[in-house]
Amino acid sequence: MNEAFDLRLNEYQPWASLAVCLLIGALVGAQRETANTKTSVGLRDFILIAGLGFVAGWIREPILIVVLPVLIAGFVIAQRFRDPEHVGITTDLSALAVYMLCLVASMRPYPGSISLAASMAILLTLVLVVKGQVKKFFHETLTDMEFADTVRFLALIFVIYPLLPHGEFGWYGFFVPTQFWLFIVLASSISYVGYFLEKFLGTKKGLLLTGFVGGLASTTVATASIARLVHADRTRTLEAWRSATVANSIQFPRVLLLVFVVGPTLAQHLLLPFMAAMTAGLAFAILIRTKDVAESRSLLVESGNPFALLPALKLATTVVVIILISKVALAWFGRGAFLVTSAIGGLVDTDSIALAASNLVTGQPDTIGIGSGALLIAFIANALFKVVLAATAGSLAFAWRLAISFTVMISVGYATHLLVR
Repeated sequence: MNEAFDLRLNEYQPWASLAVCLLIGALVGAQRETANTKTSVGLRDFILIAGLGFVAGWIREPILIVVLPVLIAGFVIAQRFRDPEHVGITTDLSALAVYMLCLVASMRPYPGSISLAASMAILLTLVLVVKGQVKKFFHETLTDMEFADTVRFLALIFVIYPLLPHGEFGWYGFFVPTQFWLFIVLASSISYVGYFLEKFLGTKKGLLLTGFVGGLASTTVATASIARLVHADRTRTLEAWRSATVANSIQFPRVLLLVFVVGPTLAQHLLLPFMAAMTAGLAFAILIRTKDVAESRSLLVESGNPFALLPALKLATTVVVIILISKVALAWFGRGAFLVTSAIGGLVDTDSIALAASNLVTGQPDTIGIGSGALLIAFIANALFKVVLAATAGSLAFAWRLAISFTVMISVGYATHLLVR
């Protein structure tokens, strides 16, 4: 039965390949025909080029495969001489792309080649369709400084990070170069994303969405980034307060997910308290009333600089120092003083404490109380550190408001824990 089905499938494969090739030629050709361009290469030409690509791929004659694109290029060049008003090479390259895609679609030995060629043809057509929007974006919307900063930001990830040495260095292995640079990338990412969210969505919506995205990545980094906005413009304190509250509300389900992966028993014990804390935080953020102004100004967008390395370096250095303190405390007090080390480690990172608490509880149900207490202490220590960070990187007004948000979230979570215990 399977052999008969395979034979029937092989029988219809050339027709399927031909249909896809003609569709590719018609799709790209129709776009070039309707585009506002001065070219003499139109729909019929692209369908013929697609047919040539199918023939070359199906026959699989090497000489033919090489000669045909040369002939197509010669045809396009000849048309260019006949039509001196034609500018640009988009149509010319599209013709060669159609030939190559049809060549791929008709190659019999490669399974999935038809789907691959069709997908690439659709993407090619989309690129051709959005030409006007892309040109407008790069010519009118994106500034030279923003593009340069985008390249610098990508260099942090794809150039510098791969060159960093792996391993732990220094006292108790507190300094991990890759981890240090990941904090820098994370801090830069939130600032970078926040900049463009504010630019395209407006300052209020952009800052609120920045808080949500930052909460998924790192609440500490998100709080520091939002605090820097307050330092730049004190009139945005209420907006920043709401955004930071949203970011830190997202921390509870994120940590709960980590706990569930490592220690489902502890996660079930913390489900209701954590969800209550998140709900309280989001509800409190809704109650925060921002000023009734049309749109507050964004100093970051006005500066045209989405990439700031120095604040990210300062934050990463602070994190490394606290990691050192945590390592020293762990070496001095030992794992027996888990609550002490949780308080110190929780200053920067509650995720690591959550994982450690989950490992402690796994297979030892009698330690659930210790694990829950360690997480509570870690959250309180983390909240205190963020309040200090908000005061030093932002303002006192922003810091005490953020302290109120933490008090609401932690109090509701702890009260729920007492009720369901």
